Amino acid sequence: MNEKVYMHGINNYGFKDYNSKIQLKVLSQILKSGALLSLRNQGISSSSNFSGFDYISLCDYEKRDCSIKGVPSNIGIYNSYYQYIICSLSLSFNKDKIEVITPTLVDYIGNSSRPYETMKEYGLKEERYSDLADEVQVKDQVPLEYLEQVTFPTISFLNAHMFFNKSSMIKGLIKEIKKVENLLKGYYYDVPIYDIETKQLMNEENIEKIVRNLKIN
Repeated sequence: MNEKVYMHGINNYGFKDYNSKIQLKVLSQILKSGALLSLRNQGISSSSNFSGFDYISLCDYEKRDCSIKGVPSNIGIYNSYYQYIICSLSLSFNKDKIEVITPTLVDYIGNSSRPYETMKEYGLKEERYSDLADEVQVKDQVPLEYLEQVTFPTISFLNAHMFFNKSSMIKGLIKEIKKVENLLKGYYYDVPIYDIETKQLMNEENIEKIVRNLKIN
């Protein structure tokens, strides 16, 4: 798995754990578009995040251990990797191919009395801002011609399903990865899929090893 990448977590629409129906639907829409698109280019007229209408948020994977001060201790490391990437399908782009803007860091938005309104205000400014130490932004679109790999949130996926044992987990995971592979190949994107936590290639042999080594019943 290449670590010198910018990543974009597919919108999970508020679900804490991987939601297969939503993830595959959004992935299909992105692949059909041929690019990650800003909200304006998607025809969406509302925004309440730091990227606003004209920018796309990406995670700088090499900064995944970075955080800001002032975050409550119970949250742990607070950044885009832990908020989005680790619990959703994510698309990775070679850092040498993408021109990004590094936002100015602001105080933890959760301490604001009106966090969503505050994020919206920052997002509409000309200068870019974020409270996520690993976030970068790109204006308008990120072409999928620079797509290098896809990462899959194995733990999040397993947490979202009631599998009875590790054997059923393995079968369910293999089935889900096949769905993702078929979508990618259907739009002619032949890129590898990796488990986000172990960085292992998601073939059947590795999927079985990953699940067998999980410390769960």
